[in-house]
Amino acid sequence: MVSERRVFKRAADRFVTIRRRRLHHKNKGAAWEDAMLDTPSQSAEDVRLQSFSVTYEYPVVFTRDAFALGNRCLVDALSRREPCKRHRCLICVDEGVLASLPDLASQIENYAAAHAGSIDLVGLVPVAGGESARTIRKPFPTCLRSFRNARLIGTPL
Repeated sequence: MVSERRVFKRAADRFVTIRRRRLHHKNKGAAWEDAMLDTPSQSAEDVRLQSFSVTYEYPVVFTRDAFALGNRCLVDALSRREPCKRHRCLICVDEGVLASLPDLASQIENYAAAHAGSIDLVGLVPVAGGESARTIRKPFPTCLRSFRNARLIGTPL
C-alpha cells in the first residue's frame, strides 16, 4: 500500500513528494516508512552543488644513474611505506632512450637483481616516444596492456 502527498519544505523552498509505504516486519506487524522524492529541477535555483576531492601523494626524486647498483633512490621510493614488502615493478622505457643507451635494459635487470629483496621486476616494456608517440602510436595503451597482462592492475587482456 502506497500513499502520496505533496508538501512545501520551507528549509529548501521547494515542493517535495512524500511517499508513505507500508512495511511488514516479521514480529512487529506493519509500520510506515516515509520517503522523500525530489521533484525534477525546473530552474537553475533548484541545482544543488556537490564536490569531493582526492589527494594523491607520491615521491619525486632527482638523481643521476638511477639504475646504478649503489643508488638506492628507486628502491627507497618504492618501499617507503612498506619496507618489508617485495614490490612488483614493470618499467616502461622510451624506445629512443633504449636505442641511445643499449645497456640500459641490462642495467635495469641487474639493479632489480641486486635489490631482489625489495623489487620484483615483472617486465621491461619499450614504448613509443618523441613525435611518433604524440601523433602515431600512443604509449599509454601499450603500458596499460602490459600492466594488465602482468596483473598489476585489473584483469589481463
